[in-house]
Amino acid sequence: MSGNTINYVDAICGAGKTHGAILYAIDQAANQDAKIAIIQPSRELILQTEVAMTKQIRSMGVEVPLTTIYSDDDITQGDYVSVSTRIQDHLKKAAEIPTGQILIITHAAFLSLPHWHRKDSWEIIIDEVPNIAPFHRYELEENSDLLKNLARIEPDRGSPAYNKVVVNDRELVEKAILLNNDVFGVFRDLAKNLINPHADIYCLKGQWDRLSTKGNDSIDFFGVVGSSLVKGYSKVTIMGAHFPDSLLAMIWNKEGVRFVENKGIQLRHTDHDIGARQLTVNYLSELSWSKALKRKVGISHSSIGCILPSIQAILGTCPFIWCANNDLLNQAVDPHFRGSATRISNVSHGINQHQGVHQVLVLSALNLTTDHFKFLEQRFMIDHTEVQKAISHETIYQALMRCSLRDPAATDPVTIIVPDRSLGEWLVRQFNDNGRIKLNRVQTDIPLLETKSGSTSRMGGRPPVNVVAMTNAKRESKHRKKKRQIRNGIMAISLGLRGVDETPLDSSSVYPCLEVSLIKDIHSAPIDFEVLNNDELISQLKVCWEFKANSKHDNILISPARFVEKEGIDTKRGLENVISVHGIWLDQDDGTLTPDEMNRIFPDIRFVAMNSYSGNKRYFFPTTIPMTLEAYHAIWDIMVTAIETYGYSKDKAASNFHGIDKSKRPACSMFYVPCQAKDPSKSFWVEFPGVDIDPLFFIENYLLPDPTEYVASTAFANPVSDGMKRLREAIARTSNDNEVAKARQVSMVISQWRNAPKGEGSKEFFLLGCRLRDLGLDESSIRQKLNEEAAYARHPDERRKQISRIVASVIKDGHHPNASNDHGDDQGLRRKG
Repeated sequence: MSGNTINYVDAICGAGKTHGAILYAIDQAANQDAKIAIIQPSRELILQTEVAMTKQIRSMGVEVPLTTIYSDDDITQGDYVSVSTRIQDHLKKAAEIPTGQILIITHAAFLSLPHWHRKDSWEIIIDEVPNIAPFHRYELEENSDLLKNLARIEPDRGSPAYNKVVVNDRELVEKAILLNNDVFGVFRDLAKNLINPHADIYCLKGQWDRLSTKGNDSIDFFGVVGSSLVKGYSKVTIMGAHFPDSLLAMIWNKEGVRFVENKGIQLRHTDHDIGARQLTVNYLSELSWSKALKRKVGISHSSIGCILPSIQAILGTCPFIWCANNDLLNQAVDPHFRGSATRISNVSHGINQHQGVHQVLVLSALNLTTDHFKFLEQRFMIDHTEVQKAISHETIYQALMRCSLRDPAATDPVTIIVPDRSLGEWLVRQFNDNGRIKLNRVQTDIPLLETKSGSTSRMGGRPPVNVVAMTNAKRESKHRKKKRQIRNGIMAISLGLRGVDETPLDSSSVYPCLEVSLIKDIHSAPIDFEVLNNDELISQLKVCWEFKANSKHDNILISPARFVEKEGIDTKRGLENVISVHGIWLDQDDGTLTPDEMNRIFPDIRFVAMNSYSGNKRYFFPTTIPMTLEAYHAIWDIMVTAIETYGYSKDKAASNFHGIDKSKRPACSMFYVPCQAKDPSKSFWVEFPGVDIDPLFFIENYLLPDPTEYVASTAFANPVSDGMKRLREAIARTSNDNEVAKARQVSMVISQWRNAPKGEGSKEFFLLGCRLRDLGLDESSIRQKLNEEAAYARHPDERRKQISRIVASVIKDGHHPNASNDHGDDQGLRRKG
């Protein structure tokens, strides 16, 4: 691989790419003394290539050493040497030979090889695109200790919903790979990826956290093999059908790899020209084919009876090849066709012995899991339909092309049955249209296989009429533009600049202040409420939480947004009036999500969990800087998506319903300020430590979820009570009014005490009492504050013992009871005179 350049050959099935690679490799090895390694997907294909290459070398009259290394089931255990060891031994010996040579190994061996000796002297040709997104699923039945001995987790910067999985005990991991042990062997494939320096492994945070808990014993691991896999070789070429659309090309392109066509490997032809013959593609389902759909229509591991008559009517008695998932037994198909059916593997690259067959049946469901699709979409911005084409469609295409379609000289009509319309439509587009290519639906009289009115399938089926899917490049460009727009808005606020966003709702001047809004009642204009820092805001929210309201609505309102009136806009606190937002608020009505579980989802992020008047839960996540309207909504979406990916459902009927109120998503939403719950047993205030959310980090590193329609519920009108009326009137004054000013000043003197230098704790604790008195707090309030602040002392118990003496002193004469010595006698308690 020269720099970040990889060569490729985009070769359709039957184009002779392997034959072209054979001729190229022999020529380079014989005439340029090149060392060429050909890497192929299976042992069967290696055996075919070895025979063809040996014959070609003889016919050309040249001497080129040829070595093939692959697993051999015939070797007894006592004589067995691992494929990896044999390859590495060969590479060391090859380094001593100056002349050219050829080595052929499998994809699996190459992907798991820990080291390639003198790779800079080798050119590699990868025949067929390898799988660089491995997936491992384990059902552990609560026995997860061995897995956790092998692996541990680290936070994933790419998404708050995933963990990165790394080696915990390398010796155990190597045992899992090398030992012929059924216990360790369960994790062999995962272990190989864990020690692969080119692979990153991830798992869902929720699945890992729930391991070893009753009823939660399933876990999925998603892998990504990076382009570093092929760095350092003298030259790299990857050959495969539809290579630019492969998952490898899409992912490695995002790593900065540049792909250049290798014209040195010659092909017989470059497109599917089927001449004048007829091609009929029949499909079973309008919706995307899946294992779940198969079960619903009645297909089992031993029977396809529900669709058998329809298939027999199309295939008749002529020979055909067929493929399906491994869980479908041969007896489900073969006995019904009296020797006409021949099963082939889903992975059948390079198998050529069925070119005389003109009919194919495909029942394979090769979709990734929903979580795997989501992982690739969130990690690489690749749409699920593109992933499906790159994996499912391409694999089935390879199986179909084992029949006479791979022979451009064939003339017999070809009949194919595929699972769904999405695959059928994609398949017919691969051939040059000669006017005799037809796409038909198989008549089965099974309602589940028909498209319901207005329904679409997430993973395929027919797209809406006149809708053209956005390409990955366009999606990524749009995503980058959106991120850039949000970043610019945040930076404008942070730097105190006046800026105007492109989105109409975000068009506003922005300011550097950290402010929220207080609202007296639903009819009142918002009042800007400036805070010095998040500590002050949280402190004041806690003061409010201590208040016992008379009813749910007997309270004032708070909004994370700062509003401004605009000319031509009738509203005073609508979305159009928002100019900045501080903090993320999540309101939870019912649901099973707990504050402790929220902390597991966001373990490194600081937040406060508190009750509402009715006893529901509310969460406040402070941010390092104010945000624009669009940034708030994006981060809100990221966090709720992380909660759902963790394992909570947005479906109210589900047992794991999270309860997050999406009507409170808009940044202009209002919340009643914290207060004691109507039922005292439901009152709680818990501060979880961590770092404040950095909006720029979230926007830069996490995928922005697709926009969702939300509805903002109207805030309740506050009934008037004498006590609350006075409180509203006090808080609804301007920021210079006494009540608001007092709250700020209390926070400031508390901050001064918390930052007291070592050795000054006793003195500053006394001064805190004095300052609270000077701000007008009564004896009870001073005592309460001192009790709370004692927890922040270096010696909490000593401070608590002083509280009664301090209160008595500051209320009477303001002298420190023991100002000279933190550990002196009680002389300071004596009253003067």
